[in-house]
Amino acid sequence: MSKQIWSFGLIAIFLAFQMTCNSESVAQIVSVNFHADDLGDAGSSNPAAHMFDGTEPAGITSARTTAWNNILIGNGGAGSGATIFATQSLSDDSGNSSAAVISSTLTAGTSSSWFIGYAASNAASEEELNNGLSDDNLFNSYLALNGPNGDGSPQDNFVLDVSGLGAEFTTNGYDLIIYSDTDRGPASNSDRTSVFTVTPSGGSTVSVLTEDDGSVDGVFNGSYILSDNSDTNDTFSNYTVVSNLTAASFSLEITSPGGGGRGGISGFQIVANDETDPTPPPSGPNVVLFVVDDMGWSDWERRSDFYITPNMTRLAARGMEFTNGYSSCSVCSPTRASLMTGLSPAVHRITKWIPGNPANEQTNDDEPLSDFNLDQFYTIANAMSDAGYRTAHLGKWHLGQPGNVSADPLNFGFDFNIGGSHIGGPGGAFDNPGTYENYPGMDASIDENYLTDHLGVEAENFINSRVDAGEKFFMNFNTYAVHTPIIAHPDHINEFNNLPPGAIHDNAGYASMLRGMDKALGTILDTLEDRGIMDETVIIFVSDHGGHTTPQQVTSNFPLRGGKGQQWEGGHRVPLIVAGPGIPEGVVSEHQSISHDLYPTILDLAGVEGDPDHNQLMDGVSFADVLVDSASTERDSMIWHFPHESNHSGGPYGVVVNGDYKFIEVYDTGQQLLFNIAQDVGEQDNLINDLPDMALSLRMELHNYLRDTDAVLWAGNFELLPLLGDVNCDGTVNLLDVQPFVDLVSSGVFDEKADTNQDGFVNLLDVQSFIALLVSGG
Repeated sequence: MSKQIWSFGLIAIFLAFQMTCNSESVAQIVSVNFHADDLGDAGSSNPAAHMFDGTEPAGITSARTTAWNNILIGNGGAGSGATIFATQSLSDDSGNSSAAVISSTLTAGTSSSWFIGYAASNAASEEELNNGLSDDNLFNSYLALNGPNGDGSPQDNFVLDVSGLGAEFTTNGYDLIIYSDTDRGPASNSDRTSVFTVTPSGGSTVSVLTEDDGSVDGVFNGSYILSDNSDTNDTFSNYTVVSNLTAASFSLEITSPGGGGRGGISGFQIVANDETDPTPPPSGPNVVLFVVDDMGWSDWERRSDFYITPNMTRLAARGMEFTNGYSSCSVCSPTRASLMTGLSPAVHRITKWIPGNPANEQTNDDEPLSDFNLDQFYTIANAMSDAGYRTAHLGKWHLGQPGNVSADPLNFGFDFNIGGSHIGGPGGAFDNPGTYENYPGMDASIDENYLTDHLGVEAENFINSRVDAGEKFFMNFNTYAVHTPIIAHPDHINEFNNLPPGAIHDNAGYASMLRGMDKALGTILDTLEDRGIMDETVIIFVSDHGGHTTPQQVTSNFPLRGGKGQQWEGGHRVPLIVAGPGIPEGVVSEHQSISHDLYPTILDLAGVEGDPDHNQLMDGVSFADVLVDSASTERDSMIWHFPHESNHSGGPYGVVVNGDYKFIEVYDTGQQLLFNIAQDVGEQDNLINDLPDMALSLRMELHNYLRDTDAVLWAGNFELLPLLGDVNCDGTVNLLDVQPFVDLVSSGVFDEKADTNQDGFVNLLDVQSFIALLVSGG
């Protein structure tokens, strides 16, 4: 850990500012949201209910902005007159208040009516759609034509005219992104297709469309689905793109192919192309990061005589199994933040599950995790997206509270979010497809009755769509299984009910959930093989922490001690398998790694540079070299910091693993333990009295790490050890300590900070150690 991390907060703020500035300089954006007045439906006028308030980000990942032009189109129902709204100027996201001009006209020869509607009946109130997504306001009202008999034929079509685009858009061209979510009704209300005809001044007409056929019931659920511009009657899309326009003005006409439909537009964005050359397509492999929730180190068939996981075994045969893979924390959210950032929990400051339990937590600065802003970091998805990969998050997210920016993966470099929300454990949603509407982006047309199976099919569809489009991808696949409550998999429970109990495992319901998780892994592997890209794809399998053993005994991590939420090996050691091009097959490695090592490892395997400033902050260490030659290399100490009581009979604690030795300090009791985990993996033989020097050295390493990272500390009876060599107590070891150190050596007075060789005395034997500390900066 670099000594510069004490200034992490300042650096992170600068980095976030730099990233914001970079995003603004890359592309200017004009964004338009058509919004209705509530008067016609709610009985009271409140047009602001359907407007962006200036702080809400919206739009697809590549064009998300808070700078929306809200254009009032009237109250719900039919409109009339020669124009729909008054001609007005449009602002861009850089603050230019006259970036373009928009006006509305009816097509010559048609009648003078149109339709103003809401995306769904429950959007016709003065509130947003109440699903925690700010993008609701983009889709909760729309401007549409109203053809004869409602069939959408051209009688009532209208035209929007945009003009006055400057050189910042026309010199390098721009994309027009059109959003349409006109119905979102059941499949029986089919053919709600909107056709958009774009005619640039002096250019050829382009027609594109969005579909509503076969969509899920209800309202906008957070998903952005790009149209394939084909009226197939079996898909849903809510945006389409016309690329590389260069005209200073264009017209946009809205129609519908008929059959009971109504064409409509919710809004659009004009996005200037970057002045630099476009990012070339990535040359590295695809990457699948497969993360299981609550799965223990022993929870698969290589370590159990009860659990059945053939696809894990299949994956291990294709690559390397790491027997010393560790999670960044023994509870969920901190590890997930570490996977996204490459930072340890003490650094990114999520040190507990979100939102935590204030009744059993006490720190000096108990983090307001509902306000945690992951946006200050450059995530692994940002890095892969910026390198040209298409990025998708599927399944459990759990990194923010409802309405918080961190609750939505789309805010952090992901192009697609399928099933990721603030929800931690889904409970009955496992076997109740009717509840899937609580999980953004889920395709209700998928015929699966179990959440894990459904996500597996979503992954299959995502892979197929990327291969069809010729795109490289990064897929962050996270199961909600095997988190409690135990919801047995209906296709597998009987198999385990009929098996005799194993030596350490016997929970049939849990085993069936593991079997379902393994089935989803198999779906992904089968798809990669069927599409011929298995040898072009890195697959990483890992769990977010150890298996659940208390207060409910769900599984056993034997021979490891303890489990989820605890300081023992069973809480941190997890399954880790990596396979892919150039990785030796069927190898078992003892190399030690931790979750936040995966970020830099993925960058190395994919040949992606990432962001140099963020890379300097990362305390994750790439082990790509181990994957190339399969030889274990010594890693610097791995350190855990959990300054909270745990719901699982653990903590607050700090842990250091250095090679074969593991040191534990329990913050609230002061207990210290030392184990040789190479010889005593069950942590039964405490060596604290046999190896006091080693224990003190590792304890000092833990405390210096907490000091260097400015970590949030346990607020009870706990203090950091004084910094060795900092005899003037100014927080650093420097030349100002020399005279006080000489005085202490000369006087023979004992001072813990000056006992640099830690032998219990301050004397000449400390001089060499002091010089070493002085040269290294402490």
